[in-house]
Amino acid sequence: MRAICISGLFLTVAFAAAAYAAAPNYKVVDHIKVGDGGFDYAVFDSANGRVLIARTNYTTAIDAKTGTVSQLSSASAGHMAIPIPDTDLLVLPRGRGTVGIVDGKADKPIAELPGGNGPDGATYDSFSKLVYVMNHNGGDATVVDPVAQKVVATIPVGGVLEFPASDGAGKVFVNVQDKGEIAVIDVKARQTVARWPMNDCKSPTGLAYIPGPNLVFRLAARTASPRCCAPIPALKLPRLPSP
Repeated sequence: MRAICISGLFLTVAFAAAAYAAAPNYKVVDHIKVGDGGFDYAVFDSANGRVLIARTNYTTAIDAKTGTVSQLSSASAGHMAIPIPDTDLLVLPRGRGTVGIVDGKADKPIAELPGGNGPDGATYDSFSKLVYVMNHNGGDATVVDPVAQKVVATIPVGGVLEFPASDGAGKVFVNVQDKGEIAVIDVKARQTVARWPMNDCKSPTGLAYIPGPNLVFRLAARTASPRCCAPIPALKLPRLPSP
């Protein structure tokens, strides 16, 4: 995803009576000033009630209740900062070819692991308790054990990879930008098991998994539909036992 410069962050909250039951009512509730500089993905750290935005020289942290802005100097040069549940750890895919692990409470580096060619989007998978880092230019996924602080696998996917999403039940989905596809990774087998062609979505980047109706929702940079891409049914793979 292309980095851009900002002088403020718009926080938008969507309210809906029930999923898909009514059109959502979007409204801007606040404008929060943050420092200029490049950024890629924003992540909500639910355990600490903050939004994390990985930047060029630090990670911006915004308190969701107060709007207070602070920064984590050790969490620099990342495409995103992924909080690891039940720890103070943050995992940062770094485009230079590494995956950083920092202590998000003490603001200090913990480990620097080898990544692939252009680590970009990543997701924490609660099923395996591992982080799946998509290598944008390399076409594969680096699988990181954040607690053991080591790379445990590299999974070939193919194509230019963007944002992934986990269903927490044995699958990780990833946008294949140049092919207009969603690839499906089986986290237990550690292999790519399916590819969904999405002819109406060109150059897809954003992706989200919606657990209730078992849907994957993606956004594309170029599409004929003004709604970008509608939710699509998730692949009906059997639910796997926990490892």
